Amino acid sequence: MPEWLSSVFAIAKERGTKAAFAILLVTGLILFLPLQYLDKLGLAEASSDHRLWIGLCFLTSLAIVTVNFCAFCATYVGPMIRDQIFILLHRSVLKKLTPAEKMVLRPFIIDQQASVTGNVNDGVMELLQRKNVIARASSLSLRGTLFSWILQPWAREYLEKNPRLLD
Repeated sequence: MPEWLSSVFAIAKERGTKAAFAILLVTGLILFLPLQYLDKLGLAEASSDHRLWIGLCFLTSLAIVTVNFCAFCATYVGPMIRDQIFILLHRSVLKKLTPAEKMVLRPFIIDQQASVTGNVNDGVMELLQRKNVIARASSLSLRGTLFSWILQPWAREYLEKNPRLLD
């Protein structure tokens, strides 16, 4: 392998995606530009002599850029997609509420209360908690088995947009 190619890979390793993207652009131009333009740039002879190595640089830098792009998407876009999927799956829960569950949720939406006091032994409260609609605000009880309950943000947002679900 030519020494210049080794230094190109060393720079790509040190500089990461930015250098790999620059290498991708340059090698892509050298590989895919017509000969008349390469000749004007003085790269026609270098292109024909080192086409194999330039192609390897192109493919390697393409792989680096693609992997880093996928990692970026998984890191930053993935959680947003997971949240949207979670909300879509759980909307059906809010559309199938029983009258007792609706009665527990009305103060959150109609009265705009941040928290509601409820008995931990109440089956409706436990069921709503298991459905991820409400959560206990604290692990400390108010009196014995009475706890403060809060509405999950996704449920509040959806029920505020669709208050008819609580009728």
